[in-house]
Amino acid sequence: MERLLNTLAIAGTVVIVLILVLALFGVFHLGGLLPVLVLGVYFTWLFYARMQYRYCRRVELLHLLAGAAEEGVPLAPALRAYLKDRPRGSVRELWVASLLFFVLPGYYWIWHRKNHFDSKVEELAHLLEQGTPLFQALQWTPGLASRETMLAAAIGESTGRLGPCLRSAAGHQAAGLWIEFFPQLIYPVFVLLTMASISGFILYFIVPKFKKIFMDFGVDLPAMSLTFLYISDWVLESWYLFVLAGLGAIGAGMLCVYSPTVSWFFPVFGALYRRSARSRVLRMLAMLLRTGHTVPDALALLSSLPIGRPTRMRLEAARQRVSRGEPLAEGLLDAGLLTNAMVPLVHAAQRAGNLPWALAELADTIYQRTVRAIQRVMQVLFPLTVICLGLVVGFFVIALFLPLIKLITELSG
Repeated sequence: MERLLNTLAIAGTVVIVLILVLALFGVFHLGGLLPVLVLGVYFTWLFYARMQYRYCRRVELLHLLAGAAEEGVPLAPALRAYLKDRPRGSVRELWVASLLFFVLPGYYWIWHRKNHFDSKVEELAHLLEQGTPLFQALQWTPGLASRETMLAAAIGESTGRLGPCLRSAAGHQAAGLWIEFFPQLIYPVFVLLTMASISGFILYFIVPKFKKIFMDFGVDLPAMSLTFLYISDWVLESWYLFVLAGLGAIGAGMLCVYSPTVSWFFPVFGALYRRSARSRVLRMLAMLLRTGHTVPDALALLSSLPIGRPTRMRLEAARQRVSRGEPLAEGLLDAGLLTNAMVPLVHAAQRAGNLPWALAELADTIYQRTVRAIQRVMQVLFPLTVICLGLVVGFFVIALFLPLIKLITELSG
């Protein structure tokens, strides 16, 4: 909830600034989509840079915690030493404050000084020094760790294998994959916004002069140009539909990020989320079984963790079936946490006595397949998107230059 409120506060601040800037442009008759486009590019770049920075710091912190736990070093002193090694000084603070002034005026003093990554690490170290378990401490300092890291910490502390559990989570950070493909997802949006900005300028300043010139010479506009004008007029008249579509896409994205239930059932994205959930459950189940937990106890422990309501309900259903004496494979299959192709392997591993190994291998296989599926989809969609945008740009350019060619042809003839 705190993460959601923080995100909404930042988004609200950005929206207020955008409204003020747009009002300023309207007062000085500098309207159009170009200012919105420039601001959109700027804030999108800032958002991407912040996500990349936070992801790198999270991975760095995860490796630090895993290494300290494996070597038996107390976590709080390790974090204190890590903070002491971080760059500090008044000169650095001045540079940071100067650069962050261009994000939002007052952002550094109001938000950054209290919520930057190092201050949260210091808060985490303070909680650990007071005896708070790592899992709870990470929950109370949102933004420091991903969901995979927090679940690995919870299982590691309950089994006494904190180091290996954290090390296992280091190789399964889904956020890095989305950060990698974020530029490819956002590129078509900015191309379309750029075209819309240019089209708006041409429609307001160039097209009326074109029409007057052609009317004076008694020449009709080319069919392609008339089609372009018709489409442009429809887009301008239906601008609110595109605004609603954009807001709906943003709202759906926020729901998918903050609501596991929506993520589980969301079209297309839900399939990837369900694969990720299966991989996470099987990997954590393998960790618990390696420490001597029985299958019902391991399922009960997993269902008590904050793993998301849909996954928790399915784990509870699988636990009830296993407690009645049914095989683990059938319980996970009926709960939607295992596929039909994996059932024979789980049966064979259970008979051979190497079930933890088999579950860990299945978890890695599902994760790798999910990563490859996303990569293949992006490798296909991105070139197709570029080609479609190229066709649209070609139509746009030809529709604008055809009137000049026709006018020159008519006058020279």
